[in-house]
Amino acid sequence: IELNSFLGEAYFYRAFISLALDTGRVKGSDLDKAIQLGFNDASAYYYRGLYKLLKNQPMDAIYDFNTAIEKKPNYARAYNDRGTARFDAEDYQGAIYDFRVAVNLDPRLAVAHVNMGNAKKKIGDYQGALYDFNEALKLDTTLTEVYSYRGEAYLITGSYELAREDFHR
Repeated sequence: IELNSFLGEAYFYRAFISLALDTGRVKGSDLDKAIQLGFNDASAYYYRGLYKLLKNQPMDAIYDFNTAIEKKPNYARAYNDRGTARFDAEDYQGAIYDFRVAVNLDPRLAVAHVNMGNAKKKIGDYQGALYDFNEALKLDTTLTEVYSYRGEAYLITGSYELAREDFHR
């Protein structure tokens, strides 16, 4: 950037590395600058969406995830994270739709199953939530928080023994 301040990729990768290292020093302006300078592929919008999601700006994040999906229609993670932004904006049906698309695009994306289960739980679809939590655990048994989410759904549906087992884990 010091040598060539018009290189959009440099701004993108500086922001990307900050996100990857979780330094807490990500500059949204780097992502804005990368896009402004023409580095506007799906990943630039996706990571700017993530940045906005982390900054608790779900509506702005949705806009960037929409653009990432327009540029790369099979971007499962963008659907998942747009679903997270919709969940944060309390659009649970929209979130479920996005999580379902993410799972259809990448059936091994366990986090999308978890997120879909939590959205279904929010709208009172506890059986659907249990299904999604079970699917997530089939893919990754190390997702310890899922046992708690599933335990809550078991508790609400009256499956006390199963709830106790999950809370005990």
